[in-house]
Amino acid sequence: AGPSLIDVLKEPGMPSRAGFYEAMEEDSTLADMYARAREDRADVLVDEIVAIADAAEDANKGRLQVDARKWSAAKLNAKRYGDIIKAKNIKVE
Repeated sequence: AGPSLIDVLKEPGMPSRAGFYEAMEEDSTLADMYARAREDRADVLVDEIVAIADAAEDANKGRLQVDARKWSAAKLNAKRYGDIIKAKNIKVE
């Protein structure tokens, strides 16, 4: 799924996590690129789910791996992979 932000920021010459978030506040292009990278990471995690489920020799381990990826994908790209909650319009008088 590619390296996480935490892993990337551990590389020499990279800013701290707080510094990265400050840079995103100042640079909308960087913020857009990061948002796109998170969406792409979610897509990769979802692509891995079927392969993990098909190859799992231990059902519990496979289920845990699949559930972790589903949860992460939903957090990284809620619009595409998050739970859909439908609200009914309730008229209050």
